[in-house]
Amino acid sequence: MLKKSLICFSLISLLLLKQFCLYNKGFYTPHLFIDFAVFLSLYPLLGLLGLLIWQYFGRWRYPVFFVVILWAWNILIPYALKRLELPPFPLISIYISGTLALAFWFIFHRSSFIRVACKGLLIIAPLFLVLWASIFTKVLYLPKKTANLELASPTKKRLFVVLFDEWDSALTQAAFLPNIQDFASHSFIAKNAYPAGTDTAYSITSMTTGARIGGVTCRNGKWELHPLDGKSFFWNQSGNSLFSDLSERGLTQAAVGGLLGDYQRIFTSYLTHFDFEHEPISQMYFEELKKTASLFIPSLKHGLFSQLAKGCAIQHYKREVASLIRFAQDPNINFCFAHLQGAHHPSCYDRKKEDFKLFQKHFSYFDSLALIDKTIGYLKQKLQEAGLWDDTTIILTSDHWWRIYAAKAQQIPLLDSEWAYREEIDHRVPFIIKLAGEDRRFEFEEECSNSILRKLVNAFFDGQIVNNEELALFFSSQKIDIEKWADLKY
Repeated sequence: MLKKSLICFSLISLLLLKQFCLYNKGFYTPHLFIDFAVFLSLYPLLGLLGLLIWQYFGRWRYPVFFVVILWAWNILIPYALKRLELPPFPLISIYISGTLALAFWFIFHRSSFIRVACKGLLIIAPLFLVLWASIFTKVLYLPKKTANLELASPTKKRLFVVLFDEWDSALTQAAFLPNIQDFASHSFIAKNAYPAGTDTAYSITSMTTGARIGGVTCRNGKWELHPLDGKSFFWNQSGNSLFSDLSERGLTQAAVGGLLGDYQRIFTSYLTHFDFEHEPISQMYFEELKKTASLFIPSLKHGLFSQLAKGCAIQHYKREVASLIRFAQDPNINFCFAHLQGAHHPSCYDRKKEDFKLFQKHFSYFDSLALIDKTIGYLKQKLQEAGLWDDTTIILTSDHWWRIYAAKAQQIPLLDSEWAYREEIDHRVPFIIKLAGEDRRFEFEEECSNSILRKLVNAFFDGQIVNNEELALFFSSQKIDIEKWADLKY
């Protein structure tokens, strides 16, 4: 039984190899206990299924065993060959010939195939155990407070940056979004703002560092950034980000979410507030595991893994919004950077029912816009209840436009009517700023980019920006090259 269990363990580990590599690399999503709960729950479920087939299905266990091996091969080999950076033709040739060789080996020499495969799986089982131990110790790590709250500046200035992923400016103007329109009626609106980069990795790093980032590398949770002009540097090193700037000022800071990585882990040494510091690890894990288990049975009817991913996305979003609201209602926080899922797939909101949804046949971008609208309205409501709305400056923006062609390439089902809004690609993103004490709508027509975010935040805390006119002068003074990516297809 032990031998069979180890073989099943190795097989499951091969099937989940991509996730293994993701965790071991240090790329952690916010509240990763939700993802990790799914990851852990798959082991006993798939392991039990494998043992039952092996023990009770007689001659059928060998075809099933071969299918699983082939499945693991289809996951492992493309990933390994991609890492070798081979040209397309050799890569495809190796993959196809290897698959055919496995098939012929199993058909004509089944006994030797099973014998060699079992020995191989037993040999690599200890390697997966070591890898498991390494990942588990990393996942259990939670940030600790290192910033000294007693040294924090007594300034009452408050600035919240709320970034919604894949929030498109042109489509926002085409939809009826009452909360966004109400927010804009009190705000500075940069009508022709372009993102700092073409995707999340380049855009977020460029915004927070002020450099034009052309490449990023993640090793053990540390992000090395490669600017287009200059030497590479680490994102979390002193002097390299707006978080470092504000920490030197003695300001209290918080961060929420991050589709690029968990900002609370990346910028631990600069933050003073965390959104999960009061929860015991065991309590967090079992709560998330229970939620994940509750999604398992209904997900079987609609595509298990895609629906589990969507269920996790819903949990992520609710928890991150709750963290944002908790920080927004805390008068002792000077700065907060929140990166929410926004309009990024998977779509998990139904604007007609005004509620989250788990099952759907098609993705609708306008459902996601409705969720952004609802979140902005909820944030304003909670700030008003806390008496902090008039004292808080809020910046709303996005990392990039809606890349509809990328969605199609990833086989995300879109409504036919969605394509009508993307006959011509518009790369603009929202860039809306409500200054504390301002209550006027101000439209800024010049082309600009949210790559100025680091300079903008520092100018605000320097006292250089107190009204919309000064904000307009600041925008006009930023002479930067506006990249419109006219040659991109998405």
